[in-house]
Amino acid sequence: MSDEEVLKSLAFQSGLGASQDRSQVVKINKEDVLPNAMPGRRFSANSSRKGYLYIDTWHIIGPWDAEASDNGVINFTKIYPLERRMDLDARYTTGKTKRQFSDEREYQGEDTLTGKLSWKFYQSPTVEVRIPRGQLANDALYFAYTEVFFEEATTLDVAIASDDAARIRVNGKVVFEDNLLSKYEIGEQVRRVHFKKGINKILVRLVNGTGPCRFSLLLTPEIKK
Repeated sequence: MSDEEVLKSLAFQSGLGASQDRSQVVKINKEDVLPNAMPGRRFSANSSRKGYLYIDTWHIIGPWDAEASDNGVINFTKIYPLERRMDLDARYTTGKTKRQFSDEREYQGEDTLTGKLSWKFYQSPTVEVRIPRGQLANDALYFAYTEVFFEEATTLDVAIASDDAARIRVNGKVVFEDNLLSKYEIGEQVRRVHFKKGINKILVRLVNGTGPCRFSLLLTPEIKK
């Protein structure tokens, strides 16, 4: 765990994941969300695109070897250079040189890698942002970066999920931290996030144990409570 302050989760009750018994409950209907969620990176109060919006466009880098966990708990104390200064033109020679990989769609095997890493553009066709198969590896560390634009300062409820562990920053502030090697649940936690006027920077630090590796940020301007 990190000793940095992390936004508290709002409770929710839905078919999207586990429920929590807290005073404030956010209700999300899975059948309404998945068919109707739309992609976006630019947001305006006057836009005709209302309701559930997911961030689909990212730059992804990895895999690095993931640091060993303590009984399945990931330690986020170490800060990597990518978390201090973002450079999408950066090149690294410290990546994994061997990988084993698998996902639930019968994609599995092992091969060698060069260890050379650079940012790769990725646009997700669904709410769920998956690490591309060419980068997928067990026991691996990744980063994903994007920028979103708001015409006005806005506060939104954001349903966040990760497979496996993840730390997510918005404009340098940690809004989500899951340090367990847990499965993907689209509504794992809901956070109330403030986005400033103009460009907002989002950085995801993602650790994969085995199997598929993925995350999602679902923006919800109007959640019924």
